[in-house]
Amino acid sequence: MFKTQFFIVGISLLLFMATIALIKNRKLREEYAIVWLIAEVMLFIFGLFPALLTMISELLGVYYLTAIFLIAFLFLLIVSFYYSIILSRLTEM
Repeated sequence: MFKTQFFIVGISLLLFMATIALIKNRKLREEYAIVWLIAEVMLFIFGLFPALLTMISELLGVYYLTAIFLIAFLFLLIVSFYYSIILSRLTEM
C-alpha cells in the first residue's frame, strides 16, 4: 500500500512542479492552470490520506472506490470539453 501512496504523491508533486514551470515560462496561462493545480493538490491529499477517499465515498453514498475514479474521470472529461470550447473559439479568431 505504501508503494502506491508514494507513487501517487510523487506523480502529483511532479505534475505540480511541471505546471508551475509551464506558468513561469508563459506556456500555460494562470486561468487555465488553476484547474490543473486544484486537481494535483487533490491527488496529493488523497495520496497522503487514502482513508479520506473512503470517508468521502461513504458520505456520497458510493460504496465502491472505483465509482470515485469514475467521478474523477467525468470531471476530467468536463475539463477537456471546456478546453475544447476555448480552443474552438481561438481557432475561429
